[in-house]
Parts: sequence; structure tokens; C-alpha cells
Amino acid sequence: MRQNTQQVCELLPNTFLEACRRNMPIRLSDRLRLRMSEPSVGMRLARGAFWSLISMVVVRFLGLAAAILVARLVGKTGFGEFGTIQSSIFMFGTFSGLGLGVTATKYVAELREKDAVRTGRIIALTGTLVWGTGLAVSCTLALLAPWLAIHVLASPHMAGMLQIAAIGLLAMTVNGAQIGVLTGLESFKTMAWVNCVSGVVSLPLMILLTWRLGVAGAMWGFAATQWLTWALFHFGLRAECKKHAIPFLLDRTVRQEIPILWRYSIPAMIGGIIGGVATWAASAMLVNQPDGYAKMGAFTAANHWFTILLFLPGILGQVALPMLSERVGQDNLPQARKLLLTLVAINGGIVIPVAAIGALLSRHILLLYGPTYSDHWPTLALVFATVAIYSIQSTVWQLLTASGRMWTGLLMNLGWAIIFLGLTWLWIAQGDLGLAAARLAAYAAHSVWTLWFAYWFLGRKQRDHCS
Repeated sequence: MRQNTQQVCELLPNTFLEACRRNMPIRLSDRLRLRMSEPSVGMRLARGAFWSLISMVVVRFLGLAAAILVARLVGKTGFGEFGTIQSSIFMFGTFSGLGLGVTATKYVAELREKDAVRTGRIIALTGTLVWGTGLAVSCTLALLAPWLAIHVLASPHMAGMLQIAAIGLLAMTVNGAQIGVLTGLESFKTMAWVNCVSGVVSLPLMILLTWRLGVAGAMWGFAATQWLTWALFHFGLRAECKKHAIPFLLDRTVRQEIPILWRYSIPAMIGGIIGGVATWAASAMLVNQPDGYAKMGAFTAANHWFTILLFLPGILGQVALPMLSERVGQDNLPQARKLLLTLVAINGGIVIPVAAIGALLSRHILLLYGPTYSDHWPTLALVFATVAIYSIQSTVWQLLTASGRMWTGLLMNLGWAIIFLGLTWLWIAQGDLGLAAARLAAYAAHSVWTLWFAYWFLGRKQRDHCS
């Protein structure tokens, strides 16, 4: 029985890859087959994508179900409060994460086969730092909660909810670093099992607590889910490091890896902070409008579909980052180019048509949240348009991450934030629709300079040869 199960698990990634090929247009399918002709590339991409798909489908489906049920239980205004607290958590999370998750992915992917000892030092360094920053930022959020609730969110009763969220923020921060390490190890099967178990347990818990305690119950459900996920990831990470013979080395030699923080973690953190603060500030502009929390509830409902439809770029980006890091680290730009074009073709070929259909069905989709949401269908249509643009841009962004050009990425994120906040300020009178339109325009601009960077970076070796 065990042997049959193992054979099935080995066969499923191949089946997944073949299904992707068959469901694409003929020309796109032929290109995909040619670019993945190298067995190691095709199998690694297919195996990682398969397990990531399992993980993402479960997480996104259960997350959508939880969002719909919470929206029905607490109403549009309550759901707006829930969305505002979520935005606050993610904003503070960019401070506490310190960019360590993506740092761990890049360097663990590059070094795991070449230098297990150094890989262990990097894992120990990121793990120690993320606990320290996570604890500091979580305590800061808890202390600032009354002031934020009164002076920024204009809702004093939300202070207690923010303090509950701070409990989950610490676990969420550490989880980000653990996911970064597991991604670098390409341990996608382990992540899939953790996310499936956590998701199945969290859904009934979230609904029960929301039913009994309202929005505060939803935040207790969030905190409990994050700590359950932390425990599962912790044991999974230990097992994977043992499997790869990677030691945890928390000693004086860890200091040798501190320069990595300046080259990679610090700009990644600042870039994340810029994005998080911009999103949070835009949300604050919206909730301070007349009937702001109801409008925020409509935007939160629409924005769930932004998160859900990015599951494919998320899967492929998670799988591709360690592979791109490996090729860029070897200065193998032709293979990096082929892999990147493959990912863009898959993302664009699947996400864009689905987003177009979703835009047409926007009114019907929002009816799932309740009859008061359906009038906001233009907001959801703009969200779907943003998904189509982001599906291409986020894939190309992986190249910038793999190349270590994080200070360049920081400047790009700053440009995105300036456009987003500027247009939000101009259009916020239109409520959730204005916020969605501002974000769409900002991502369209962001895509232009991201694509330009990919064209410049991948063509530099050819230009050097011609010169």
C-alpha cells in the first residue's frame, strides 16, 4: 500500500505538468514543452508547482469560505473593520519581518548544495532576528492600539481588536521566515501538508468565534490559526534541515553573514514597509470618508478575489525563485530567460482569461457576501483588471529578487507607492471604486519599469558579447 501511494505521489506532478500543457493554446503549449525539455527543470517546476497548487487551493478556498461567512455574520460595516485590522497587521508585519523570508529563500537556494554549514548559519541568523523583531513590533502594536484606534481609524472600540491581532502578528512574522527557508529548500510538499492541516482546523474555529464574539472573535481566530501554523512549520522545518544535513549554527560565526542584511534584507524590508504603509494609509483615507467602514467592507470583499486569483502566480513564483536564484548565481542567463518566459506564458495564459470572466460576473460574485454588496460590482471589476496586470508583473519581479537587486526594487516600490497614494487622494471621494482605480493605475506603471529591468538584465550578457 505504501509503495502504491509513493508511486501515485511521483506520478501526480507529471500529470499536473501535462494537464497545463494540454489546456493551453497550441503555440503556447509547444513553447512550454521546448523550454522545459531539460528534465531537471521540468520535474522540479512540476513537482514544486503541484504541491504548491494543493497548498494554495486549500488555503484560498478555505480563506474565501471564511471571508464570506464572516462577512455575513458581522455585516458590511463589521467586515470593513475586519479588513482595516487586517491591513494594519500586514503593515506592521512588514516592519517585523525585516525582509528575512525572501532573504532566506535566495541564499538557502544558492548554498544548500554547495555549503551546508553556511546555509545553517543563515537559517540561524534569520530565525533569531525574526523572533526579536517580531516580538518588538507586536508589543509596539499592542501599546499603540488605543492611539491608532482613536486618532487614525476613528473607532476607539477597535483598540482591543488591534491588541488581539498583535498576538497573532508575532507568529505570522516567524512563519514568514520559516516559509522562506522551506521555499529555499524546495520543500513544497511539507508546506502543503502544513497549510492543509492548518486550514481545515482554522475554518470552523474562525466561524465559531466570530459567531460568538463578532469581529473580536474573528481576530482571536486569526491569532489561534497563526500559532497553530507556527508549530506545524517549526517541526516541518526541523525535519527538512535534518534531511538535507543542514546544521543550526547559532554561534559567533553567524556574524559572518551580517553583511547579507545590508545587501538584501534591509532593502527588502524597506520596500515591504513602503508597500504596507501605502496600503494602510489608503485604507485609512477610505474609512475616514462618510460611511467609510461600509465602503471598506465592500473593498475588502472585492480584494479577497485579488488574493484568490493570484494563487497561480504565487505558486509559480514560490517554485521559481530558488531555481532563478540558482541560475542567476551561476550567471546562466540564457536558462534564466527561458524559465522566466515559461512562467510568464503560463501565468498570462491562465490568469488573464479567468480575470476577464470574473470581471463580467462581478455583480453575481458579490451577491455571495450579501445583497448589500452587489452594487459595488465596478470595484470588483477593477480588482480583476489589476489581477491581470499583476500576474505578469509579479512573475518578472522574481528575477529582480533572484538577482539581488533589492535596492533597485526599493526604488520601484517607492514609485508605486507615490502613484498609489497620490491617485487615492485625488479619487477617494469615489469611495472603494476610487481606491481600486488608484491601485490599478499604480500597478500598471509598476509593470512598465519591472519589464524594462528584465529586458535590460537578461540582455546584458548578449550586449557585452556584441561590444
